[in-house]
Amino acid sequence: MLHVEPASAFVGTSWKLTLNFGTLLGNDKSSLTTPPLAMFSTGGGRVAKPGWYSESWAASGSRLVMPLDITFEPHPAQAQEPTLQRAGFSTPRKLTCRSTSFVSMSGETHVPTAGVSWASLPSSSVEKLLIWCVDTSETVCKEDIELPAGRLFFSTRVWNLDEVRNLKKALRAVESAVEGELTTEQTLDGGPLALKSRIENRRALEARRDRLRRGLPPPDAKTIEVPGTPAGPSGLCVAQHGQLSVKRTVRKLVPWKGLTDEPEYGVVGCFSLAPVPSP
Repeated sequence: MLHVEPASAFVGTSWKLTLNFGTLLGNDKSSLTTPPLAMFSTGGGRVAKPGWYSESWAASGSRLVMPLDITFEPHPAQAQEPTLQRAGFSTPRKLTCRSTSFVSMSGETHVPTAGVSWASLPSSSVEKLLIWCVDTSETVCKEDIELPAGRLFFSTRVWNLDEVRNLKKALRAVESAVEGELTTEQTLDGGPLALKSRIENRRALEARRDRLRRGLPPPDAKTIEVPGTPAGPSGLCVAQHGQLSVKRTVRKLVPWKGLTDEPEYGVVGCFSLAPVPSP
């Protein structure tokens, strides 16, 4: 099981991110398996471009790529973000980052940024959704990609490292048992009931195999290990790619709430991350 602060292994770590804005078609495939922030919206859950953006947004297939350095701080966040204050999230902590820039045909463009906060949300006893926020104070433009000044949301998946290793070990054993069943000839030598029992046993093994696979990182997802400490937080396995989203608030009529302000999220790209070694 995970600790109360499941992503505490991130405390004090620094990362180099590569932000990649543009059409969803150009996103890294594994980033699209991250649960979209739209799951927090009423009727949400789809990976989709912001519905309030123009149809021509990134229609040319162009990309806006820029780096970003961040640090997951241990202190409670001062700046508040309602998304991270929902029930189930760990305590929001401070996020720091450096302003960045990108290069286009016009030359280098400076992008002022400021870290907001970070937190995690459990999706199972093994897996968490890690989310952090960064504010930009100026509109960013490149060709037909325009990002208004405001808040960017980053989301990726993390798994308990010890549990991942245990699940992989169990999975190898179950896969071996399934393979043995499939390669052994079925006969009626023991009678129909014995054959029926064997088939049921194989189906139970296959069901267990599928459950174990669902608890592990997707086969095509690149991951990075964040080591824990013997007396401290558990180690984590983090997906190297995640989603970049934006949010707006809209007035909606919700059956069980009435007329209320609801968040609406849209995916504007993906990112990859690499750890910065401790000095």
